[in-house]
Amino acid sequence: MVFNWFSSKSAARGGGMPASRPSQPAPAVQQSRTQIDGATTLSWQELARHLGTEVASALDTATRELDKLNRLEPSLVRGLRPVLESVERAREAGMATQRLLRLHEDPPVLDATVLNLADVARAALTARSDWLTRHGIAVRDALQQTQVHTDATLLYSLIDELLQWAGGISRNLSLTVDTSQSLDRPRLRMTAWCKPAEVPESTWHCTRWHLLHQLARSLGVVSKLDMLDNRVRITITLPPVTDEQLATAMDSRDGPSSVSAIIQGCRVLIVSEEPGLRARCMQALAGYGLVLETANTLDDAYDAVSTQPTDAVVFDDSLSRGEIHQLREAMLEQGGASAAFIEIRRGAQPTDFLVSTVGTLSTGHVAEAAIAQSLGPALVFELCKVM
Repeated sequence: MVFNWFSSKSAARGGGMPASRPSQPAPAVQQSRTQIDGATTLSWQELARHLGTEVASALDTATRELDKLNRLEPSLVRGLRPVLESVERAREAGMATQRLLRLHEDPPVLDATVLNLADVARAALTARSDWLTRHGIAVRDALQQTQVHTDATLLYSLIDELLQWAGGISRNLSLTVDTSQSLDRPRLRMTAWCKPAEVPESTWHCTRWHLLHQLARSLGVVSKLDMLDNRVRITITLPPVTDEQLATAMDSRDGPSSVSAIIQGCRVLIVSEEPGLRARCMQALAGYGLVLETANTLDDAYDAVSTQPTDAVVFDDSLSRGEIHQLREAMLEQGGASAAFIEIRRGAQPTDFLVSTVGTLSTGHVAEAAIAQSLGPALVFELCKVM
């Protein structure tokens, strides 16, 4: 059975194929306001956004404390695993609510580029590897080299959210990238092997479900969901790359130079809570022959650098200088060798590439808007100084 995947599971069971409705609030709701003591006026969207921020922040703190307790008393935390998983689900729901509202209220301007759909899917799988392992989720992948012309950040976010949603209903997934034989268009298919009738409605129709819909609308992709007794499959079809788009991409592409050969094989850790930012960094460094890993939080970064030597760390400016200094010190104690550090600065001028030095320690700074053209050369520069 195939139906519009913007509908709920209950509608699907009824065999209907309702059309996707635009996510626009009714006029009466859109104009509603809540006023307190004549001083504060909030729309329902602002109220929901504040609620999402408050809930996510509180649960983020709880998660960090449980992670610390897990390192000190693993046996104790194993008994609290259901509590930890519930806290994580609630935290992710709060963060998904914030993202959903941002997409709804302020739709992003698409920055379409020619991408390899398989590379973006592989980046999402790599970034989610620890999460998948922690939740006992197995993903079989078959990723063919397929080019698309779309926004890299939104495409990555869509695949990442799709992985998390599918992982919520099944521990057995498959991810396929290929070209549709009937339409001759690139497509991505996520299959969750489960019994759809046994999936709770709250798990199926969660906040992440709505976020998936909004991301698909923002990208303008064609998507459908079909179910059998033993599986759920979501298929996303994207427009093919035209000759003009490919020619433009080839003309503007600045690949790695022969100088960058010296850094091939170096291990680089990308630290950011923003999936889109991690995706852009991985894409900018994809052609340099590096071993790329990602970490969502500073705690994840400590875990990553403790397993094996790390040659460079790319991080965003949400981390303080003190936190980065402590991470440097920990890496020096473990490996004894200096690593290159590059900060991604939000809001800086696109042409910004700066280097700051404190004592003998150097940090490169790249503007977020210049990641595509500046991160690779900046990393080469910084790594050459410490190698």
